[in-house]
Amino acid sequence: MKTLKNYIHPLAYTFIFLLGAAAGQFTQITISSAEYRDYKLNEWSKGNTERARLAEVFKRECITGSRVSEGDVPEPVITIQECSEMTGTQDVVAMLEANQAIKTIAWPLSLIN
Repeated sequence: MKTLKNYIHPLAYTFIFLLGAAAGQFTQITISSAEYRDYKLNEWSKGNTERARLAEVFKRECITGSRVSEGDVPEPVITIQECSEMTGTQDVVAMLEANQAIKTIAWPLSLIN
């Protein structure tokens, strides 16, 4: 007769495997999104110095941000939309938002999207 102990180990291993797979998928979509964003920024600004400047300002101010030194009071968190308005890079955000519609997320992350 099988006891509960016989089921605990396989269930624990299955849970750990699924948790690892979900973490891997999350990491992959994060990296893919960043690469896609950089690709679209480079494509958008290719050959146009003003667009290249706007793309660089957007990356520096809205994506990377500034480092907070010890003792500094961090600035409040703002959205990318708010940052683009403050830096005058609304065209960059509009282009990126227009291109986000073509992306799809693979299973299993598509279940929570």
